[in-house]
Amino acid sequence: MKYKITNMNNTNSRTVHMKRRLSLLCLAALLTAVACTKEPEDKPTAPTEIETPRSLTATGGKVYVSCYSPRAVLRIDTATMQPDAICRLGNYNPEGLCIVGNRLYVTSTFITDEQSAILRDNKLYVIDLSSFTIVDTIVVGLNPTHCQALDDNHLVVAAMGDYESVDASTVVVDLTSKSTTSLPTALYNFDIIDHHIVGYTSPYSGSGSIFVDIDPTTNTSTPITLPVSIGTPYGINADTVNGLLYITDGAYNTNGDVHCYDLRNNKYLWKAEAAIFPSKVVTWGNEAFVLNEGAWGRNDASLSRLNSKNGTIVNNYFASVNSRGLGDVAQDIMIYGSKMYISVSFSNTVEVVNPTTGKSQQLKLLLKS
Repeated sequence: MKYKITNMNNTNSRTVHMKRRLSLLCLAALLTAVACTKEPEDKPTAPTEIETPRSLTATGGKVYVSCYSPRAVLRIDTATMQPDAICRLGNYNPEGLCIVGNRLYVTSTFITDEQSAILRDNKLYVIDLSSFTIVDTIVVGLNPTHCQALDDNHLVVAAMGDYESVDASTVVVDLTSKSTTSLPTALYNFDIIDHHIVGYTSPYSGSGSIFVDIDPTTNTSTPITLPVSIGTPYGINADTVNGLLYITDGAYNTNGDVHCYDLRNNKYLWKAEAAIFPSKVVTWGNEAFVLNEGAWGRNDASLSRLNSKNGTIVNNYFASVNSRGLGDVAQDIMIYGSKMYISVSFSNTVEVVNPTTGKSQQLKLLLKS
């Protein structure tokens, strides 16, 4: 499957990504390291405040949220819409989540020590969903951030390296053997469609971002180019039903754009202006929602609603429906069942949104016992 796309921009997008991650380090320096333990089920525990929610995934009526404080994965029961359990991890911040079978895989990224040195992990934590405990770890590359299931026995993991001497890498993990196969191109962000990995690089300096289509069966990478300029690619998401690819172009102080490309017909469709740092797009029938991350500390995260057919977009959709803002740094978004879930990192909340009406219930992340 070859996608005929072109990008004529030579700007460097890594600077923006590094600024964002350095901002997160300021918060991470304040967090307390937590040992990898499981609380006894028969012993009551004091209420636990959960802060800095990050990535989301879901299965079996449960939503799972990676968190920086405590370093753990929080489980939310969708029947009660309340947190009901937590699995504490090691000494590094958990980030990306994906589920294969009855196991949850969690990337483990970085921490700042007492001397302000940045320490980075290189593992996936493997959590058994039945016991909700860690049962294994898999070494995947330095500073892994994003993981996604490729099939019933393989994951794709993007590791960022150290942004200096250790290069980024992207690997396919065999879950049976725990072995890894390096892909020919290291990707900053990616999605999977038709068993192909579509993503982009984000070099430290030089020639700017490059879009590629990787066939994991043959382990070959085909360059992709876009007929429009992408200044700072920030998100890439595939609509696997309709064969559409959404690429977001972000910036700190100006509104970013969403580009839509028809992968299966090799046709660029439209560009829509979203808000500050559009980071992820999820689809809902013939519509889509754009999560705009916003800038750290400015409480300007937002949600846009758009028509995927023609790119008509309504910005500040969440605020207009709910008469309040989304919060400070919207981190992740997903649709599970009939609800849409949004993690808002520095507001320490998860929003549960009705995709039809836009009305939201805000969850405070407090584990009672």
